[in-house]
Amino acid sequence: MDRYIRFFYELQRRRVFRVAAAYAVTAWLLVEVSSVVLPAFGLASWVLRVIIVALAAGFPIACLLAWAYDLTAEGVTRDRGPVDDTTDSEPSSRRGASAVLVGAALVVALAGGLASMYFAYAPPRSHLAVLPFRVVNETPDAEVLAAGLLETLTSSITQLGQFEETLWVVPASEITEPMTPSGARERFGVSTVVSGSIQFGEERIRLTLNLIDAKTQRQVQSRQLDVGQRGLLGLQSEATRHLARMLNLPLSSQHSARLTQEDIGDPEAERLYVQGRGVLRKAASLPSIDEAIGLFEQALQAEPAFAGAHAGLGEAYRQKYKRTEDLRWVDAAIRHTQRALAIDSSYAPVWVALGVIRSDQRHDEAAIDAFRRALRIDPGYAEAYRHLGYVYRRLGETERAEETLREAIARQPEYWKGYNALGSFFYSQTRYEDAIAQYEHGLRLASANPSLLNNVAVTYWHQHQLEDAIGAFERILALDSTRTVTQSNLATAYFYLGRYDDAARLYAKAVAQSPKDYALVGALADAQTWGTTQRDDAPATYRRAIALAWEHLSFRDQDPEILGSLAQYYARLHHPDSAHVWLRRLEPLVDSSTAGVTLAFGMGELYESLGQRVPARRWIRSALDRGYGWIPLTRSPWLADLRTDPYILPLLQREGFANATLRTGSRPDGER
Repeated sequence: MDRYIRFFYELQRRRVFRVAAAYAVTAWLLVEVSSVVLPAFGLASWVLRVIIVALAAGFPIACLLAWAYDLTAEGVTRDRGPVDDTTDSEPSSRRGASAVLVGAALVVALAGGLASMYFAYAPPRSHLAVLPFRVVNETPDAEVLAAGLLETLTSSITQLGQFEETLWVVPASEITEPMTPSGARERFGVSTVVSGSIQFGEERIRLTLNLIDAKTQRQVQSRQLDVGQRGLLGLQSEATRHLARMLNLPLSSQHSARLTQEDIGDPEAERLYVQGRGVLRKAASLPSIDEAIGLFEQALQAEPAFAGAHAGLGEAYRQKYKRTEDLRWVDAAIRHTQRALAIDSSYAPVWVALGVIRSDQRHDEAAIDAFRRALRIDPGYAEAYRHLGYVYRRLGETERAEETLREAIARQPEYWKGYNALGSFFYSQTRYEDAIAQYEHGLRLASANPSLLNNVAVTYWHQHQLEDAIGAFERILALDSTRTVTQSNLATAYFYLGRYDDAARLYAKAVAQSPKDYALVGALADAQTWGTTQRDDAPATYRRAIALAWEHLSFRDQDPEILGSLAQYYARLHHPDSAHVWLRRLEPLVDSSTAGVTLAFGMGELYESLGQRVPARRWIRSALDRGYGWIPLTRSPWLADLRTDPYILPLLQREGFANATLRTGSRPDGER
């Protein structure tokens, strides 16, 4: 016991208690002041956390200093043990010792905190968009070459961030129209934009690059570059080097070597390649895609080992396949993409392009392998993680899909697309609140992004907030009247509200942009059937949908959605025998316990169309139990009779749709 008393006496004699109390009070005051001052200067919240941790770490240091050292006439020295304490007054050697020791401990703690901030500090990320260049003079192919240079320059700058996680670049495919820096910030969440102009002279090309702060719209830096008329990729390489310096980003040795290699390429092949990229960027029809293919092939004739031209052909053939669904073109896309990788296997975006093609074919293992190869080259490549997450979701590996999509966000936490992808995953799992949270996070970064706005509207729709959903769809079309998916979604909303003619008008616009989409054509036929102005057109539109579905079935003959659509279209045309033929092909492929919610509800609608009420109830209940189908059940004119069924009506009343039976719609005149 005497030992503890002596230790307590020694703590008191060495002023440890006094120093500890003084340190705690001083540290508390510093934290209080910092919590007010730091936000006023716009400093991040983590700075205050570093100060708190540093001060907490300094507390034991202050106590140790008080124990070990004393303040004497010779300065701070080691403690020499007990002194003769026969008076009530303190020895002069101890006066001010506590204050000095507390100050020393604070200096050590804050110095350590500042050092940790220095070593842990990551420079702010550059969120960059390259906007379309203004063409100064109108020469033949000037607009096409400027568009192609935008594509190649964006691709080259993207590689700057391959080993530096301080840069991400908006893909050129997302920038489909001229916009202001503030518009780019609202749509993509970027902090910086590159804009400028390009002038084609008889012998030289002049490119002006402006680096602009997207928030303040203030020009930060500007460069003017001149190269020979035929050295387009040389101009791209020089522009990339200048932008790297403007952004304070180092060039990796691999990227420097790639730029040097591009500088000494065949000038004619370069021009043809850039022109092909420009044509493909603006391609709105099959003839335009064929023109781009011809330019890439000419580039390969001039330089057979041109990896970029092979990659361009792969992309062009994939676009042709998407428009025609002709398997010849997907085979050509794979062949040229693989040729590009055989020439240069170090370019991660080409591996992603191959993975996307394989994913389109439902060759999931091959797609996963391609995305993983991209990630071995560039471990921070968020787009590869997003596509990989989509494949895992399709395979039913939901935990793995969510983990992969969250990894994409971790790699690019300031990019809206990661939150959009995770929100879409939650939406597919009917986790609507979680989906809304992700979409809204993305909108905080990109407040006018049409994809996010569309997905928020769709989720509102499935939460039965119909007016909010329609308002969001209409807002999106006010920003971009050509968005097919939004036209289709708003048309569906109008259909369920009984505005059939408005629905038919919007579906027709969507079909004009996607003429091979059998589902859109079928939806147009439904709206025409119930509308007042185009009822006579409905049978021909259904037959057109059937022909398109047949084309798709030629290479996806076991696809339940295609088989179900064919059966439904024949049922709508009052050809029950033909409908039953397709239903018999479909039934062995689906099960109500494992089918997706949209397919399950569609099966219920199909059975109801064919007068088979018992399986119709079972399939629709399967979808309802998973949170899908209440709106079409309560509002679709095709399901008016089902809403009065003794089995279905109590379900509607339980969910608060007591008046659902009033929304029956009016039957179209005549039989088809």
